[in-house]
Amino acid sequence: MMRTALVICFCALTIAVKAQDTVAVDATTDSLEVSPPTIPVQPPEPFIRAIQMNILYRGIDNPVSISVPGYPDSLLQISASNCTFSGTGKRLLVKPGRGSRTVIFVHVLQEGTPIEAGKYEFRVKPIPNPIPYFAASCYTDTIKGFKLRAAQGVIAKMEYFEFDVKFTVTEFTMTAWVNNQPTVMRASNTDGTRGNRVTTEMKKFIAEQKPDRIDISEVKAIGPDGYTRNLAPIFLVVQW
Repeated sequence: MMRTALVICFCALTIAVKAQDTVAVDATTDSLEVSPPTIPVQPPEPFIRAIQMNILYRGIDNPVSISVPGYPDSLLQISASNCTFSGTGKRLLVKPGRGSRTVIFVHVLQEGTPIEAGKYEFRVKPIPNPIPYFAASCYTDTIKGFKLRAAQGVIAKMEYFEFDVKFTVTEFTMTAWVNNQPTVMRASNTDGTRGNRVTTEMKKFIAEQKPDRIDISEVKAIGPDGYTRNLAPIFLVVQW
């Protein structure tokens, strides 16, 4: 008869017991009972997500993956609030609108009838501001005069952001300091409209006056979300 535990009587034999086995000695029968090791059952694979990172960024395509175990993409019906979206469940591109929340609803088709499978709510945040650069410098810096003379304009860069987002600088103001006297010049295009390029006036002043300080302020840029941003100023000390 099969037993769940193996009983071995003491005799002139050497008995090897594995470290993970359970051993019990019965004093009344001089027997050694060795229980076989318990084999753990593999638990289901966990589903892990960052609670505070349920974020979609306004104005750009955010990739979202949706799946329901046992149902192919062809049997999923997806709808959402405060956004437009395209693609399939495995690769859905969601572009939020102006609201602060986007909710994605998922239904599955069972014999042609849609059954609600669940929904998920995302927070909607604006794209962070880019960092303006002038003469390859940002914020506060000290530069050589030749770098200032070679500068062509102000650009905006996204740093440490998950998406490849482009911003266009639409205007800025340059204040050039000579002997603590400021000269203010506004960037403009050849047609007189505001722009991000260094003007002929600016280039001439820099070449002739050799300013010891340059301030770049009133920097504005527009991104894919259509909003105009006011960016940080730049303060440069110039070494000639």
